[in-house]
Amino acid sequence: MTTEHEELSTTGDDTNSAAEESTGNEALDKQLASGILKGDQGIEAAQSIIAGALIVIFGFLLHFNSLYIPFHGAGQALFVESGALHHPSTFTGALEALPHAPLTALGLAKNFWITGGPVGLNAVSLAAHLLNALLLFLVVRSLLKPGSSELLALLAGLAFVAHPIAAEPMHNLAARGAVFGATFSLIMLLLVARTLKQPEAWLPRALAAICYAIAFGSSYYFWPLPLAALAMGRQQQKTWRESWNAAMLPVATMGLLLAAIFGSGLHSVPAEALTLTTWLAWPGHAVLSVLWPVTLAYYPAMPTGTAVWLGVGITAVLVALYLFAALKRSAFFIPLTWTLIPLAGVPLLMAPYTLPSYEAVYFTVAALALFAPLLVERIAGGTPRAVAGAIAAAIVLGLAILSYDRTQLWRDPQAFWVSETTAHPDSVAGWKNLARFMTAQADVTAEQEIRNSLLQSTQPQWQEVLRLEPDNAEAMEALGIILYTQEKPVESEARLKEALSWDVTRQRAAIYLAMIHEGRLRQKGAKEDLLGALDYFALAESLGTLAPGISERYGMLLASAGMYTEAAPRLRDALANNANHPAAPTLKQVQTMAQQIEQTELAINQKLLSDPASQETQLARAQSMILTGHFQHAYYALRNILEKTPGQATAWPLLGFACAQLGYAETFTREQATVQDAMQWQKLGEQCALGNAWDGARTYLLVAAGLEPALAHPLVTLGNAALRMGQGSRAQAYFEQASKEKPDDPAPWLGLADLAVASKNKPLAAAHLGEAEKRGADPEAVKKRREGGDLPSSAPVPGAVRTIIR
Repeated sequence: MTTEHEELSTTGDDTNSAAEESTGNEALDKQLASGILKGDQGIEAAQSIIAGALIVIFGFLLHFNSLYIPFHGAGQALFVESGALHHPSTFTGALEALPHAPLTALGLAKNFWITGGPVGLNAVSLAAHLLNALLLFLVVRSLLKPGSSELLALLAGLAFVAHPIAAEPMHNLAARGAVFGATFSLIMLLLVARTLKQPEAWLPRALAAICYAIAFGSSYYFWPLPLAALAMGRQQQKTWRESWNAAMLPVATMGLLLAAIFGSGLHSVPAEALTLTTWLAWPGHAVLSVLWPVTLAYYPAMPTGTAVWLGVGITAVLVALYLFAALKRSAFFIPLTWTLIPLAGVPLLMAPYTLPSYEAVYFTVAALALFAPLLVERIAGGTPRAVAGAIAAAIVLGLAILSYDRTQLWRDPQAFWVSETTAHPDSVAGWKNLARFMTAQADVTAEQEIRNSLLQSTQPQWQEVLRLEPDNAEAMEALGIILYTQEKPVESEARLKEALSWDVTRQRAAIYLAMIHEGRLRQKGAKEDLLGALDYFALAESLGTLAPGISERYGMLLASAGMYTEAAPRLRDALANNANHPAAPTLKQVQTMAQQIEQTELAINQKLLSDPASQETQLARAQSMILTGHFQHAYYALRNILEKTPGQATAWPLLGFACAQLGYAETFTREQATVQDAMQWQKLGEQCALGNAWDGARTYLLVAAGLEPALAHPLVTLGNAALRMGQGSRAQAYFEQASKEKPDDPAPWLGLADLAVASKNKPLAAAHLGEAEKRGADPEAVKKRREGGDLPSSAPVPGAVRTIIR
């Protein structure tokens, strides 16, 4: 065997065994240990390469399906619900979810940026896991006696790569820090072993410190590993000084990093007090989960009751074995050290209510995998050793079967979380992630009815989340949205407000509350609903970018409130220069009003500098107030102007518009009863309709119709205005009401035809034009609409039109 096999050779009792096999001639012993035939070293290298290749091939075939695990659970939260890990420049946004793994967050962001999607991320995790198995293989080779079979080291590598708990952090992208941390920790331990062999070499010391810093940054779970490295020298009968020299830089790096973490407050503060029994039970339960990995849970619960004392008992046995191995300086001292020291140190930086975590147990699997070859090696006789090896191989095969089944389950998120809730019904994480996945499936469904049905199917899961965690704002928000799809706005509003009261960052809750107020505004036209909708849309926008459809609704509401400057950019971004969009006419009007506001503000500033007290300046200020939605201030300013100059041509329509916006339209018509010009009232009504002051517009149009019956019916005028504003449902309501009040008037039917053409419903448009023709509509107007909408020239059967309208 090569000298590499002597790096961590056993001592103590093992030394006695080696002495019994010695010939008494040191030179002859070395010759026998290095191989009798020339080329033995080459054969050994070939065996090592073949064994390493077998580990990689076996692990790849076993875990190949992990490449196709989609985002779900923590992965969905990190990569779907948040975009922080989509680019390295934004990875800090994910540190709240990964507070103990900053380098892992950066690595995930780089990985997603380069490869994109879950396949590329899973491929890197798989490669790192296979590399860890190879590194463990090298560690075991260095621990075995010279001349030991390469199959023993192969056994440890296969056991590690096949273990289902070791595969869990590989499947779970949020736990990748355990995989990368173990990679650099194993490299660090190998470098420390090399330093013990070559004390004068400084490069391995420096590289060991760098590897440890990367492992620490990948996951805080690995912070105590330099202490395990320090103990390696004692196992090899090195003095404490020699051991310290070998592990000095990693230990110093550990002290500096711990000081930085605790000094900056970046450590993960436990959510509850860490009791002595919990601390003592944790290593025992972690080891038990590795030795008996039958029922795995995504979020293992902290042991309670008698389970705590079971863990304490197992920990006591491990500590006793550790002390015995330390006294004997047995080869078992190293795997026991690597098991106990990291496990005992984990709770100092991690919240105890998450223990035992498979992320923290990942390195424990590697440490305990060392025991199998060390035990088999100590069995005397060829037959007993062969039997022990066969038993170990059977165990590896059983672990592989468990791991393969678990990987298959990971590939089906819904089945995975259903099994999680079935096995652990009191675990809120299982219910939450099942509901999240089902909600995500609904969100990507285009058909609204199917989407609502899928959302409503998640209601039992979200209710379970709320039962287990009554203050869960996410569940409150989801249930509020489900109630909204069930057309229960009152119950929905209560749930959504409750969600925001617990967590003001719930953007979807704010959006749906805005839509509830918006729907109520359409029904009742109450000013407080307009203000409420604007407030919630503003809150939602402050929490993140709004989707185009939501931004469009927000922009329309801003325009309704007269906030044209704020509405214009939102509508422009939502429509994306789509000239055929139904809201395109509104955008054009809003942009025109915004330009008028800018011009008016500029004119006012100029007038204020030249003649601030003139009536022209005061009128310009009132215009600016109207355009910016300050109707109450404009109302008083315009009344003062009209009191001084009755009949002022510009002030009169402005005051009428402000009164309509404030709900004073009836009062204005009584005060201005002397104005008998029907066209003035007609224009004022149209202006108010375009300003979304529909009730006031109707009041003014009725006055105009009373003065001049030949004018268009007020409801038809309102319908045309609503059609121009892109408010189809409002336009249809006005046209249908007008057709009932004036059955012989063709104008409502022409408006309904325009509405049908706009919605690309050609049969309905043709039917409405036919009704208009029956009522004596202008042939040119009908012809123009038929040509513009590419409609058939023949009118439909008259009987079905009223049913279609309804």
